[in-house]
Formats: sequence, structure tokens, C-alpha cells
Amino acid sequence: MASANGETGTIRVRRRDVEQGRLPLRVKFKAWWDGLDVKLPSTNKNNEKKKAHNVRAPDPNKPWSEPRIDLVQKVWGEGFDRPGGSELIVELVKPLGLDSSMTVLDIGAGLGGGTRAICSAFDVWITGLEQDGDLAQVGQELSNIAGLGKKAPIYQEDFENLELKERGYDCIFSHESFFQVHNKSDLLHMIDHGLKPGGHLVFTDYLLADVRSDSDDIQAWRERETLMPHLWNVNDYRDVLKELKLDIRISENITPRIIAAIKHGWAKYMEQAKQQGGLENQGELVMREAELWMRRLKVLESGQVKMYRFHALKKNEGKLLADW
Repeated sequence: MASANGETGTIRVRRRDVEQGRLPLRVKFKAWWDGLDVKLPSTNKNNEKKKAHNVRAPDPNKPWSEPRIDLVQKVWGEGFDRPGGSELIVELVKPLGLDSSMTVLDIGAGLGGGTRAICSAFDVWITGLEQDGDLAQVGQELSNIAGLGKKAPIYQEDFENLELKERGYDCIFSHESFFQVHNKSDLLHMIDHGLKPGGHLVFTDYLLADVRSDSDDIQAWRERETLMPHLWNVNDYRDVLKELKLDIRISENITPRIIAAIKHGWAKYMEQAKQQGGLENQGELVMREAELWMRRLKVLESGQVKMYRFHALKKNEGKLLADW
């Protein structure tokens, strides 16, 4: 039997799994969930089985393979590749008073679930931009299927060299995407350029808790990401937004909500996969995806990284909008 160190008890592993030198996915997840450290005893059989193991992970050069796109939607919901879902996205923009006369830009649209949710909830014309070509392509296909191919299209764009039409948008929105952009200052200047007077900027992002931090946990997370995270702290964002003379209405720590969303998504997926008998079938693919979110969750729960929500307003004809 494998050993489990922790206060919540013991995790039992079937003898044949011990003999094969592997921990079933359900055991790894439960250990992570309960904060246990699970180790298998070392045996010659274990070593022999490991040499014979021929399951391969997806090509790391093509991280958004079709199986992975299918998996992330099972975890986060149809059209989504990250936690929150339609409910959170609509809640984030609801105070803005969006209507059918407005144009909206979604930077970091992923599979476009949030883009389409905003379009449907407020009857606005919205454009989704996504850095990853595979995600953008599938996102556009999903918009077409939903009948929103023209009203909520998804395009691929390079956020390091983004160009926006001057005063082209009433609202620019982003959900957990800026942390992957190295040149955030230029991006925010371009966003300001693209906002109409009186326009809204609403975004969430991963932020460093300390001014500068390079802990082992953060470095381990960085190494697992497809695009290397470049993290700012809350003051970095505030300084640039003030430099642009944007009126910062909200800078709120929403870390507990995102932690809960991550755990809920994976718990729901685990339960469904267990009922359908598919948890072990995707083996390495599931573990690669779970490892990414385990590392994100670790830095969030430890307080080294936080998730923040920002809402800023652009001056309207030289004056700030009245409080709402």
C-alpha cells in the first residue's frame, strides 16, 4: 500500500497499481485535494513496469490539440478554457450599462465563451482577440455554430504588438490574459488609444503579492506555462493607469473566488469522469492539465500570487464621468 503523509488520513491504493509502479489519477487528485504526500514503495517490478510504459503526452509544441480543447471545456464549461464561466464574465461587465449601441473588445478571448456570453447578455457587438491560433480558430467555429460569427467573432492577434482603432470601443475587457504579455505598459497605452471618451476598461489578472518575487513555487508555475508569465504587482498597474489619466474605480482582490472556481471545476470534472469511467483513459493529458492548475492554485493559496479585478474609466471630453 502507498503511504500518505498528512492529517486527513490514509489513501489506499490497489495492490496491482503498486506492483505496476503507478498512482491512479483518482489517487493523485485526492492526495492533492486533501494536502497529502503520496509515495509508492520502490520495487524492481515498479522499475520494470515504468520502462514498459508507453503512454505519451500531447506534443508540447502543439499544446492546444483537439483532445486538450475538449478536456478544458469539460472542466470549465462549453466555450471556456479557464475558470469563471458565463456567470462571472457577465457579472464583471454588468455594472457598465452595456447596450446594443455599444462596441466591445475582449482581449484574451480563448475559446470565446466569455465573448459570446457578453454578446448574448447585452446584445452588443463584440470582437474577441486571442494570441493562440488554435484557440482562435476553434473559438470562431463555436461563434459560427452559435449564430454569432459576425456579432462575436474571434481573431488571432499578437498582444505584444497590438494595434487598435483610435476611439473604437466603448468597453475593453480582459479575463486572465495580461499576465502572459511581456510589454504590458505598451498594451495599456494601446488600450487607452482604443477607448472612446467615457469608455470602460475592465480586466482581471494574476498579480505578484510582493513587489518582486521569484520563489520556487512561482518559478515552477512559470516553467509549466506555454507562454512565460510576466507578473506585475497591483502598484505597477495603478501607476500606468494613473499615467494614462484613467480613473481607477475598482482594484479588488478576488483571489478567494478564483480559488473556489478552480476547485469547483476540477471537482465537477472528476465526478463526471468517475461516473463515465473516462478518468484514466486520458491519463497523461489530464495530468498535464491538472499539473498546470495545481501549480497556479498553489501560488494563489500560498498568497504569493493574487487575482485582481480592475475597472477604470477614460475621461469624457476632459472631465471624468460622474460616479455611478
